[in-house]
Amino acid sequence: MVKADQVWHRVTGRGVKVAVIDTGIDEDHPDLTVSGGASFVPGVSSWDDDQGHGTHCAGIAGARNNPLGVVGVAPECEFHAVKVLAGNGSGQLSWILAGMGWCVRNNMDVASMSLGSDVTDPNVGCITAYQRAARNLERSGCVVVAAAGNAGRGNNHWVGQPARCPGFLAVAAVDRNRRKANFSSWGPPDLSRLSGVEIAAPGVSIRSTLPGGGYGQKSGTSMACPHVSGAAALLKQLRPTWTPARIRNHLKATASDLGAPGFDPELGAGLLDCRRAVLG
Repeated sequence: MVKADQVWHRVTGRGVKVAVIDTGIDEDHPDLTVSGGASFVPGVSSWDDDQGHGTHCAGIAGARNNPLGVVGVAPECEFHAVKVLAGNGSGQLSWILAGMGWCVRNNMDVASMSLGSDVTDPNVGCITAYQRAARNLERSGCVVVAAAGNAGRGNNHWVGQPARCPGFLAVAAVDRNRRKANFSSWGPPDLSRLSGVEIAAPGVSIRSTLPGGGYGQKSGTSMACPHVSGAAALLKQLRPTWTPARIRNHLKATASDLGAPGFDPELGAGLLDCRRAVLG
């Protein structure tokens, strides 16, 4: 759907440092190659994945193009596992901020953040600490991508934290028919274009890597987010001098319009299109 395979003759993400800020990544999975990482979960020294979520997201962004299992959007990117969520999938703001700071110090090119919390007030402001951390990453040359949230079925279907902060590229989820997934958070409509949903990617029944060398399906904007992170890695390899803002804007400018004509609060600029982003 995102046409990543149509650009691998040109770019694969090689040499681009992608941080998966999550539950870690399975260090032994044969379809993943992890260059290193760090844990910011108190009492846990290893960045190895003890929950599964981070490994699944990593496979979507960049599982290797080999005879095994699946292949990710940027199959030759350089993975770094930044463990900020515990084995139960939860984490503290301080852990996440520490992980983002590590990404600055270690010169990450892309930060993929399939995490967040829902909001009950449509007009709630961005958490200042998140925004400050994202701006520090952007100044260091890193594109910051976040899941919009999975509150779409309820009355409080608003884009969550930290995706609603302007420093984060918020990603919505679509199904195989290119319709907004019913769980995908959106709005309110009066959010600025840098605070609401900006782009969409597949997020329903996505097959990817799991700990222990396995594979399985998961759904969520968590699965949509690493599609866009992988695409950012492809663009970074192609245009290494482009700023994070230029990469972000280019991904949106080359997306395929979905939903209401033009930019809309449910799907932003539309469906990620790697072929148009890379080949024009």
